[in-house]
Amino acid sequence: MQNEKGGRPIWSLPLPSKRILVFDFLLLTALGALLWLATSGLWDLRGPDEGRYVQISKELLSRSNWLQLTVFGEPYNQKPPLAFWFMALSMKAFGGVVTSWALRLPAVLMGMGTVLLTYLLGRRGAAAGDERRTGMAAALILMTMPLFMENVPQAELNVQFTFWITLSIWFWIKDLSRESASLLTVTGFWAALSAAFFTKGPLALLVVAAPLAGEAIAAKSWGPIRRMKPLIGFPAMALLIAAWFYAERVIYGAAFVSSQVGGETVGRLLQGDHAEPFWYYLPRLVTALLPWSLLMPFAFRMVWRNQQMPSLSEAQRPFWVWTLVPFVVLCLATGKRQAYLLPLLPPVAVLLGVWIVASATKASEILRRVNISVNALLGFLSFAGLVVVAVAWFAPAIFMSRGFAVPNYAVWIWLVASIFLLLVAVRNAALVPSAFGFPMAFRATVALLFVFCLVRFTTVEKIIDPMKTTRPLAVRIDALKVPEIAASDKASKPEYHVYGHYGVKEVNRRDQSQRDTLPNYFLIDSEEVPRYASFIEGMNYDWLENIDVSRDRLMLYQRRISSNAGGK
Repeated sequence: MQNEKGGRPIWSLPLPSKRILVFDFLLLTALGALLWLATSGLWDLRGPDEGRYVQISKELLSRSNWLQLTVFGEPYNQKPPLAFWFMALSMKAFGGVVTSWALRLPAVLMGMGTVLLTYLLGRRGAAAGDERRTGMAAALILMTMPLFMENVPQAELNVQFTFWITLSIWFWIKDLSRESASLLTVTGFWAALSAAFFTKGPLALLVVAAPLAGEAIAAKSWGPIRRMKPLIGFPAMALLIAAWFYAERVIYGAAFVSSQVGGETVGRLLQGDHAEPFWYYLPRLVTALLPWSLLMPFAFRMVWRNQQMPSLSEAQRPFWVWTLVPFVVLCLATGKRQAYLLPLLPPVAVLLGVWIVASATKASEILRRVNISVNALLGFLSFAGLVVVAVAWFAPAIFMSRGFAVPNYAVWIWLVASIFLLLVAVRNAALVPSAFGFPMAFRATVALLFVFCLVRFTTVEKIIDPMKTTRPLAVRIDALKVPEIAASDKASKPEYHVYGHYGVKEVNRRDQSQRDTLPNYFLIDSEEVPRYASFIEGMNYDWLENIDVSRDRLMLYQRRISSNAGGK
C-alpha cells in the first residue's frame, strides 16, 4: 500500500519528532485532567450502577479472597472481577473510605488513556503529512463526544472496558506493515484483550476480532491474524479464564459457574436485561455523538467513496470494520444500553478526524457558512453566559427561589467560560489561523463543548447534588449504630446505602419465618407500603420516620419487640 506520491507504505510512515509527540500528549493529558481528574469528586456517587459496583468494591476490602464478589454478602455473578479490583485498590490507596473521586479515578485515568490511544490511532489512519492533525482531531472529537464525556467520570465498567479494547487494537495496528510482530507487541495485545475480558466478558473477543478478521479477509491471507501468535496467545488467555471459572466453582459451586457462563454470556445476548428493539441504537447514536453525529454522513461518504484520498482505503478499513461489525451485533442482541456503544467511539472519532482534516484543505462556500453560523452561536452563548453571571451576582434570590444555591466560585467559572467563548468568537471572526490548521468551525465547536462540560462538572453537578445524593440516608442509618437493617425491593438497592457502614438484608414479605432473623430496623419505599402492610404488622414493625432522599420518600420502621433479634 503506497501513499499518493508513491513513497513508503502509509503504515510504515515514521512518527514525527518525539518532542512534538510529547507536547501533544501533554496537551491532551492537561485537557483531560482539567475536565475529569479535577472535577470527578465534586458530586456524590449516584444511580444503581455506581452504587452496586462501589458496594462490591467496598466488600472486597473486607476479605482476603478477592475472587469472591458479593453485594451485601450475597454472591455476585454478573461481571468479572478486574474493574472491581481497580476501584477497591484506589479506595484503599486513599484511606479505605468511600469517596467519589477515588472510586472514579480508575475510569478517569483509563478515559484519558483512551483519548491518547485515539490520537495514536488517528495518526495511523491519516494521509501522509497529516498524521499530527488527524490524530489531534480524532482525540479532540472523542473527548468532546457527549456519551464519552459523561461516562468517564463514573465508577462504572464501560470506560475501563473501552480502554482495554482500544489498547489491544493499538498493539495490533501500530506496526501492521511488518510481517511479524515483536514479543512485546504480542504480549501487550493478549494482555490487553484478557484485561478487556476480565472487565466485561466475552464481548471483548468480538470487538477486537472484527478488525483483525476484516483485514485478513481483505488481504486474503491469515497474516494480519497470524502476526499476533493466536496459537500461543489464545490458549494462554483461555487458560486464565478457565482458572478463574475453576476458582469460582470452588468458592460457590458448579451451579453458580453454570449460571455465570450461560446466564451472563449467551443469556445476556439472547434474553438479557434492558430488552429493546433492534433499531434502539440508531437514534441514540445521533444523540450520543452530537454535534459530531451531524457530520457522520458526510465523513463516511467521503471515506467510503474515497474521492479525495484513494490511498487511504486500506488505512481506514480496520476502523470501518471495528465500527460496523460490533454495531450490528449490538443491534441484534436483546439487551441494549446506550453506554454499550462506548468501545465503538474511538474508530468513529478517527474516521471523523480524517474528514475534518480533509475539509480543512477545501475553501468551500458551505464551510464558510458553517464557520459564520458557529461563530454567531459562540457570540450568543457568551452573551447569555454574561447575563446569567450578572443575575447570579446581583440578584441571587432568583436562583434561590427555584431551589438552587449558586456558590461564589461557580459565578467566577461561568464568567471565565463566557469570556473564553467570546475570545474564541473574536479569534474566528478575525480569521486567525490555528496552530494545527483546523477549520474555524471545528476548533470553535471543540471549545464550546469543552467549556459546556467543564461548567457542568464544576458547577451544575455540584448545585444539583443535594437533590440527587443518597448520602443523608446512609448518615441517618449509621446514627442508629446497628450492624444491619432490613429493606424491601427498591429500598434495598446499593445506591441508597453505598455511603453507609452497615449491612442490608433484603426481605421476602411472603416468608414469615424470618421473624427471628430480621434486624430491628426496616426500610421501605413509601409506594410499596400497601403491598407490605401485612408483613409490617406481622413482623411487629412500627413506623419511626420518613426520610426524603434523591427525590424518593423512604419510610423507616423499628421493631416493636426486639428481644429476639439479638441486638440487631
